[in-house]
Amino acid sequence: MTDTSQYIDQLMQDSIENANVPPLEDSSVVEAVVDDSNIT
Repeated sequence: MTDTSQYIDQLMQDSIENANVPPLEDSSVVEAVVDDSNIT
């Protein structure tokens, strides 16, 4: 399995999980992801 397909698979799993999260929690998850990418 290539890195790209693993990355896409992870995105799909995250999207499914986030779809079950209330909007307020979902937006904080998005902010945490953005903050993490800014650190690294």
